[in-house]
Amino acid sequence: MKRIIMTSVLALMLVSMGCNRASSNQPLENASLLPPEIVNTVEGSVTFNGETVKVSHAYASVVKNDGDDRKQNVVIIFTDRPAPWGVIDQNGSDSNFKEKARQGELKGFTIRIAEDKTVNFTIYYHGRSGDAAYPSSLSEEYPPAKAVFKSVSFTATLVQGSVSVKSEKPVDDEKAEYAPSYQFDATFAVSLKPDKWTGVFYKPPPSNLEPGRATGQLVVDGKVMKLNYAYALQSRLDLFEETNANFVITEKLLPPEALKGANLQDLLRAAHQAGNSHVISENFSTRGAPPSPQVWKMKDPQNAESWDYDSLLHAEVEVSQLDAKAIDGKIYTKEPFKWFDHTYEVNVSFNAPLITSGDPMDGPVTVGTGKPLPAGGDDPGKAYLTFIQAVPTTKNLKELTQLLEASQAARVFAETKKSMTTVPADKEQATFEILKSLLTIKDARVDGGFWTNDKATLWISGTDEGKKASARVNMHLENNLWKVGAGSTRVD
Repeated sequence: MKRIIMTSVLALMLVSMGCNRASSNQPLENASLLPPEIVNTVEGSVTFNGETVKVSHAYASVVKNDGDDRKQNVVIIFTDRPAPWGVIDQNGSDSNFKEKARQGELKGFTIRIAEDKTVNFTIYYHGRSGDAAYPSSLSEEYPPAKAVFKSVSFTATLVQGSVSVKSEKPVDDEKAEYAPSYQFDATFAVSLKPDKWTGVFYKPPPSNLEPGRATGQLVVDGKVMKLNYAYALQSRLDLFEETNANFVITEKLLPPEALKGANLQDLLRAAHQAGNSHVISENFSTRGAPPSPQVWKMKDPQNAESWDYDSLLHAEVEVSQLDAKAIDGKIYTKEPFKWFDHTYEVNVSFNAPLITSGDPMDGPVTVGTGKPLPAGGDDPGKAYLTFIQAVPTTKNLKELTQLLEASQAARVFAETKKSMTTVPADKEQATFEILKSLLTIKDARVDGGFWTNDKATLWISGTDEGKKASARVNMHLENNLWKVGAGSTRVD
């Protein structure tokens, strides 16, 4: 599990927790024979119960070791065709691949390489049993085959080599007919990037719709609703995300004032007030979260807060564009499906420009919007380090508040101060201690980041209670001084 800390306002600092992953910049090995910015390549095949397919695509990332949070695994997924957006879970879960394999839409295998270069694997195939995933440890009756990994390069940015495996004969010959026969081999080179899967994903054709428009329909219990409009609002939940958007598709146009925030509930409230009875929502992230569209339905026409939702579990999500400019794609079901008391069917294409509120706290400065900062972060980095080194010297909430007033961006401090006014006197010391721990990272160093004329996003690494920590912190130039803004921290 990974802890996420959001430091834009006091309330977020106190309660934000979540599950994510991080990857280290420390080299796994000192050798590197190819440039790190390679395009993932693979040549090989996988055979299952006598049927062989070639693998042509490779996707790679770094995830924590399930048995030891201090260690990491390199996960590489080899497939026979491009994988669509959202199939790969950010934590390396294979549940979405299993479903695609059961449907006959993907075949291939995954390897997990530990720091000692031992390998576990899973084969994705629609076999005679109807199952889709065959791991290396089938059971005691079917001895696990051992994958052989031969490394050419194994660094923090590049893994190059070959891998192969062949199933072993069961100890009990009478059970041999039930044991799957499988083998695979691949020669590959894949790049690794922090907090991101590398590889070429399936890209469907664009919708060619006008910005803000949708076309298609939602069918609920036989009632057809035409869908006409699409909205995507940049969320400021996580500065590790280049794009993290609340997205809705509606039948009726939303008023402009509904698009000033980034809260899904605000969008739903506005959709209700505009006369929509149903709304489709999704959260789109450049980190490739699995698709999970929902259909929201109005329960009480007289109550703007009276909403309920069903999950569109059987809906497919195709994305042709997902960046800081727009989200373009399609949501559809292959056939009607029932969810509790309702039957749903959807087929809608959309083009939603990504709308930001204009709040300087929102979103990070990225490679696409700013210039790179060197290690140390120049003036923004110096200002941040001065701030976090001063935090531990404060002795009470009053002194910490004075430091925040001098060091935080004006908008951030205004919200922080407003939250602090609700802290009871008998909770001040406890609040003070919590804030100190959340505002600082031990052994912090600024690895770099990106900046514009008046804003920067620092990339920071350090430790938290003995565990690796990484952070993204916005800095704002106010009155020729760099001030601390919103921040996100992940702890392994």
